Amino acid sequence: MMKKIVMMTFVILVAVNIIVLPCFAADTIYYGCCQKTIGVLRVVKKDTQCYANEIRIQWNEVGPQGPAGPAGAQGPQGIQGPPGPKGDKGDTGATGSTGAAGATGAQGPQGLQGIQGPPGPISCNPGDMLLCYSGQIGALNVGICKAGIRTCNATGTAFGPCIGEVIPTSEVCLDMLDNDCDGQVDENCSITSTTTTTSNTYILKNDGMVDMSSINFMGGFVPGEGAAVTLGPVPQAATLMNIKFMFGPNSTNTETLWLGIYDSANLATVFYSGDFQFTGSDSAMAMIDLSSENITILAGTNIRVALFFQHSGPPSIASDSDGTITAGKNWIYSDAKWLNSELFGLQGDWIIRAELQNQ
Repeated sequence: MMKKIVMMTFVILVAVNIIVLPCFAADTIYYGCCQKTIGVLRVVKKDTQCYANEIRIQWNEVGPQGPAGPAGAQGPQGIQGPPGPKGDKGDTGATGSTGAAGATGAQGPQGLQGIQGPPGPISCNPGDMLLCYSGQIGALNVGICKAGIRTCNATGTAFGPCIGEVIPTSEVCLDMLDNDCDGQVDENCSITSTTTTTSNTYILKNDGMVDMSSINFMGGFVPGEGAAVTLGPVPQAATLMNIKFMFGPNSTNTETLWLGIYDSANLATVFYSGDFQFTGSDSAMAMIDLSSENITILAGTNIRVALFFQHSGPPSIASDSDGTITAGKNWIYSDAKWLNSELFGLQGDWIIRAELQNQ
């Protein structure tokens, strides 16, 4: 029995029986009806029935895998993906060898000046000064009592006399001072006035202090600042005996004040200047004895008495609290210039006084 082998040639006629089918992925199945005699194929839908002279066939687009083509050119690098999760910490590696020393860097800026060291051993160089006091030890820095200063002479062979010390004396009534340095002011006196005047001596002042309860201590000064009063005019030629002022409140610290006395009309004329040490007190006036300095003030002169601070805050100078201020007579030195204290809101006169003796 001979087998008849029929080879069918499939010809797709695009112009005949065009079926519009959607395009899908490569694994989509297509369906067709092929005529048995002439091999004409028409594409049909999945549920289309072929004619009696047609054979139903189906296929998809996936054919056998062809040989690999040549590698294409490398594409551009893609954007960096997000970091992955942090891995576990690895073991610490061995310490590496010490590297070579680097080059020396540039010199840094100069540092701030250090604080001043303690004073060296005392020696008598010309101009050296020492504190001195010849009164009772328990009276030092009580009331008006204070130490003086001895200065090494020009040849450096010895210290001079004790200048500026104040030792206890008999109590002087009505001067608001602790003259005998026992911690009490004008004890056993009937205080009716704040000014002591005789036919030959008098006190120049602006303040109206009556007692120690009517004063206000000013605590806002810093080193280099000062307070001053204009006193006068002097009625006739006189010798300046002392300067008295309120310096407090009570304090155990010893502070240095610099005293300057000027011609108020010409501040370049300096009658006296010097440093003095005081502790604060709210019960007695501090005093600087100038009787041995032979300071002459001519008739008609107004003097400016200034106290400059070398510390911040209290103890400090005081003003009266009567609510009035003598215009143009009270001063504050700040930022290298003198200003009327009224500009700073001061409501009272500085309690700074000068005692003079007619010549």
